[in-house]
Amino acid sequence: MLCAHGFPWRAMLSLCMLETLIVLYILLAFIFPFHSLVISLGAGMAWLIYRGNFLLKNQPLKGKPIIWISLLATAVNFFMSALVGGAMASLVYFFILGNYYLFLFNFLFCAAISLRWFDFAYKLYQAQILKLIKSPPASAAFFEADDENVTSQPLFAVCMGLSKKTGLGGGMVPMFIDSGYLYVKEGKLFFDGIFLRHLFDANSVMDAEKVSSEKIRIFANPGENPFKADAFLLVLRRRFYPFKSRASRDKIFNVLSASLENCHEGVPS
Repeated sequence: MLCAHGFPWRAMLSLCMLETLIVLYILLAFIFPFHSLVISLGAGMAWLIYRGNFLLKNQPLKGKPIIWISLLATAVNFFMSALVGGAMASLVYFFILGNYYLFLFNFLFCAAISLRWFDFAYKLYQAQILKLIKSPPASAAFFEADDENVTSQPLFAVCMGLSKKTGLGGGMVPMFIDSGYLYVKEGKLFFDGIFLRHLFDANSVMDAEKVSSEKIRIFANPGENPFKADAFLLVLRRRFYPFKSRASRDKIFNVLSASLENCHEGVPS
C-alpha cells in the first residue's frame, strides 16, 4: 500500500527486516549448526501442522478423503525418493570416496532432486481419486457443441484453493483441495472435480502465473469464485516426470492469457 508520498515504506521496511533475519539466521547456522537445525525442524513442523489444520478445517466434508489420499501419495514419494537418494549416495560411498559427510550430502541432494523430478505415486493417486468419482465426468457436455479447440481427452488435474486470510504471515495456504478433470477450450477452462465445478474465464480470473512445469496459480475475482478463495493452484498430475507436463501447462496458460487480453482490450480506457 502506498503512503502519502507515493512510496511503499511499509513494504520496503518489512522486506529489509526479513532479509536481516535471513542473514542473521545463516550466520547462526554456521556458528551453532546443531541448534539451528533443531530450530529449523521445529519451525517447519509447526508450520506444516498449522497448514494441515487449516486445510482440514476448511475442506468440505465430501472432499475429506482427498486429503488422506494426498498424504498417502506424498508419503510414497518421500519413501521412494529416500531409496533413490540412499542408492546413489551408497554408490559414491563404496566405489568412489568413503566419506560420511559426502554420503550425507549426496543422500540429501539426490533425494531432493528425486522428490522434485519424479512423481512415483501419480498412478496410485489417480486410481484412488477415480474410485471417488465413480462415473464419467459430469461436465463432458460442456464443450459438446464445439470440440475443435478441446484436447483429445480431459486433463487429470488437482485444484487447490488458496487463502491469504490465515492470521499468520502474508502468504497464501491451501484452504481446500480437489481432484478431477480439466477441460480446455479457447478462452475457457472448466474444472470438474469431486466437489468443485468451476469455470475459469475472463469474468472469474484477474491474473495467472506459471509456478513450475506442471503448476499454474490463478488469481481469482473475489465475486466469482467458490469458497471465497483468493487464488487457485492448478496442478497437472498426470505424468511420472512432472516437467513433461510443460506443454500442457503452456497451453492452459495461453488460453487464460488470451482470454484476459481480449477482455482488457474490450474495456474502454
